[in-house]
Amino acid sequence: MPHDHNEDWRILAEEARLEKDPDKLLEIISALNRALDDREKDARENRQQPPATGPKTKDPINAVQANPAQAGSVPK
Repeated sequence: MPHDHNEDWRILAEEARLEKDPDKLLEIISALNRALDDREKDARENRQQPPATGPKTKDPINAVQANPAQAGSVPK
C-alpha cells in the first residue's frame, strides 16, 4: 500500500516555516527532502509506461503529407 507522502511533506513544510532553531530546521528540511523524494519515486512507479516492444506508430500528419492518397485511411 503506498504511503501518503502528500500529507507528510505538507506537515514538514509547515514545521519548517515555523522553526526558529537552525539545527532543528536543518533536520526538518532533510526530512522534507526525503518525503518529497519518496513521493516522486511513488509517482514514477505508478505512472503507466508505454510498451517496450512493438511497431512504432506513424505521425498521422507526416504520413498524409508523404502519401496524400491515404488521407482518408488510418496510418498503421
